[in-house]
Amino acid sequence: MQRNESDNKRALPPRFVLDGSLGDVAKFLRIMGFSAELRATSLMKQKIAVDRIVITRSEELGNYLAKQGKRTIVLPKRDAGEGIVQDLRVIVKETISNQMLSYMFCTPFCQKCNSPLEIKNVEEVRFSIPEKSLQQLNWVYYCSKCTKSYWLGSHWERIGTVLGQVLKEYNIIIPRPWQKTPPCQ
Repeated sequence: MQRNESDNKRALPPRFVLDGSLGDVAKFLRIMGFSAELRATSLMKQKIAVDRIVITRSEELGNYLAKQGKRTIVLPKRDAGEGIVQDLRVIVKETISNQMLSYMFCTPFCQKCNSPLEIKNVEEVRFSIPEKSLQQLNWVYYCSKCTKSYWLGSHWERIGTVLGQVLKEYNIIIPRPWQKTPPCQ
């Protein structure tokens, strides 16, 4: 069977551009393995890459961009007591097909600069890891652009709880803290 260009695009993971007020959402999308570019709301009306899905809370901006042919998701305003779980559920439901679930956690993106992270042996980047953590790690995620390292430390319990709530209806394994092998390997 011959595949056309649109088939190939559907097989790729979604890429996002979010208005600047959604930094917490971008952080979690990056952790999940999706490129999530942040922009000031005023810049959202400028040229946006064709392959990016726009995420905003502004209905006005969402409607404007949709009229321009951009795929957009307008997140509802958060009610008191509601948090990021609600936002991430909407995004996952709207954009992530079962085929794309295999991309999750394989190549997360840097929280600082949105560059894809590499998996490195801790000895290669020991300069960027506290001594206490070095003793428990075999590998880390590393950003070669901004030289930041990430690992599944104690903070991962809180992150994993949020992701567990978001992804509970999907068949996906969330990486565990201190696991000895990287996801997807």
